[in-house]
Amino acid sequence: AIVRKQVKDLPLNFTLDDVIGEGDRMVLVWTMRGTHTGKVMNIPATGQKISARGMTRCELRDGQIIRSLRIWDVAGLIRQLGLLPDAPTLGDSG
Repeated sequence: AIVRKQVKDLPLNFTLDDVIGEGDRMVLVWTMRGTHTGKVMNIPATGQKISARGMTRCELRDGQIIRSLRIWDVAGLIRQLGLLPDAPTLGDSG
């Protein structure tokens, strides 16, 4: 829900890439894809195709999510919009 709130004005598709579960905990690995047609984190629309990966860790009780933590690649999304330089690759000396 947090990720969806930050990108609520965009037409996005979420793909579930993997689900890992044990006991009362599970991890969802997902990818969101769409077009930057509205404001995201106060960044005006660019019309660019975007994608970002993330994970959501959930704790369950009686079949309900009682706690969750979402981690997603915000820097990668901002980089796609041209607002961050490319990240250096391993082995770059500068």
